[in-house]
Amino acid sequence: MGGLCCSRGKDSVKMPVIAVSNKSRAAIQKMQQEKIELERFVQETIAKGKPWTDPDFPPERSSLYDPNIDNEVDVQMFNSFKWKRANEIFNPVAVFTGGVDPNDINQGQLGDCYYLAALSSLAEFEDRVKALFITKEINAAGIYLVKIYINGTETLVVVDDHLPVK
Repeated sequence: MGGLCCSRGKDSVKMPVIAVSNKSRAAIQKMQQEKIELERFVQETIAKGKPWTDPDFPPERSSLYDPNIDNEVDVQMFNSFKWKRANEIFNPVAVFTGGVDPNDINQGQLGDCYYLAALSSLAEFEDRVKALFITKEINAAGIYLVKIYINGTETLVVVDDHLPVK
């Protein structure tokens, strides 16, 4: 863990110095390199102009629940969801039009109230919400690089614009 110190000499300029361990420095460099690689991947995919689908979260029922774990789900309800791209739902697709407000969050039927409550709380701070989006522009590929926090650790994730709808 780094510490903050500064020079105490009478004639010296007080200059903050951040001490970082080699392990921390390596982790920071790894994160910076990963961000560069992910940004490059997103830009190359956008340049191709073809819709991109997240292979780790495909637009199918298995992304909403796991029947091996979630044995008490309403299967008919989940079967009733269709997946659509943002441009099939909204015309035009826009993000942050009119600002960010906690009341923008509306719960549907997916059972993700814990996540939506966190988003609603975050929406009190518009600048923090906007800072989570690395990819700022709507694009035809429907690919976006976003920053989320998993157990307090900043994590970059590439997502597509498929949304489950009724």
